[in-house]
Amino acid sequence: MDGAVRGFVKDGPNEITTWINLGNNIVGLTSFEKSYSIQASQYIQALITTRVVVLPYKLIMSLFENYPEMLIVSRNLLWKHYQELDERNYMVRLPTAEKRLTRLMETHPEILMVVQHKHIANYLCMRFETLSRLRAKLIKKTY
Repeated sequence: MDGAVRGFVKDGPNEITTWINLGNNIVGLTSFEKSYSIQASQYIQALITTRVVVLPYKLIMSLFENYPEMLIVSRNLLWKHYQELDERNYMVRLPTAEKRLTRLMETHPEILMVVQHKHIANYLCMRFETLSRLRAKLIKKTY
């Protein structure tokens, strides 16, 4: 994937951004059978012009079967995604909106330059107005 995409779920009329990803990465939705029966529809949205390559499930399984080294690649990708998920879980548990924004600025400043602020605010579990106020405050501190 080359571009910027976000994953989200819908809660009535509201969209809840669950992740944001910028280029050179693998993204997707898990449609595999889960051990629980609660259904949640997941969506992916391109946030800017984005180029993708689709790998069907059968192709992925064929690669694993025919190229054992793909298991190593897969394990490395899984580890990378686990680390990103761990960071996301940590960030959303920070007690204040300012701490969440500061953490995003420290770990993924490129997101702030590419992604619309309404999606960033949603991702950080804050209102758009809160993000605008905090950005102004942090910019003022910098200068």
